[in-house]
Amino acid sequence: MGGFAYNGNVFIMRTSDTNYIAISRICTHQGCTVAYNSSTKQFVCPCHGARYNASGAVLQGPAQRPLTIYTATVLGTTLTIS
Repeated sequence: MGGFAYNGNVFIMRTSDTNYIAISRICTHQGCTVAYNSSTKQFVCPCHGARYNASGAVLQGPAQRPLTIYTATVLGTTLTIS
């Protein structure tokens, strides 16, 4: 399906017509704001080069913990992140 956006420090990715993933944009290494590279489907930290996959798991350090995942729920036309 695809499609993504961010709201503040939360990155939101549409995975199907009714499913979304919500991931923190804050690197778990030192708190820098990560960016999403759609061609590699990875989150990249500009400060120290940490890389995360689209599910938030660490692919390359120095980060050792995954990005925080939030619950994304769709009810009608409303998307709620908690």
